Amino acid sequence: MQWAHEQDWDRIKVYAKEHGPEVLLGVYSVLVDEQWRVISVLYDASRHQNVEMVKLTLEAGFDNKEAMYTAAEISMKNSDNSTILRLLLEHGLDKRIIISHGLDPDMDLHFEGWVENFSSNLLVLAAEKEHIDQAIALLDHG
Repeated sequence: MQWAHEQDWDRIKVYAKEHGPEVLLGVYSVLVDEQWRVISVLYDASRHQNVEMVKLTLEAGFDNKEAMYTAAEISMKNSDNSTILRLLLEHGLDKRIIISHGLDPDMDLHFEGWVENFSSNLLVLAAEKEHIDQAIALLDHG
């Protein structure tokens, strides 16, 4: 998947239909920007803003929360479109995983807004990129 190009997505969809959607559910770890990331079909589809492939993967039962967070993060870094983020939120990217990577709106006031790593907080990322629709999607989700 890491070598897939735009022309390969249709072939991947055909393969998934022939062999069952579970072929889209695998994940692997890779070192990205000096951090270990969980990479998957979902990540690559999100990186390329391939909404159809993201839907197909999520509907196949993909539920690795760490990989979903990473997919949301790469989608938000590459586009201001909130479609993929909203799909991830609808399919299980929940408040706990968003909070575990940074901002917790339920913190004590003197700590509110503090994050250890600004690049790994989706709400801060949306604000930094000025992606209003994505910030709204995150706030709507809780």
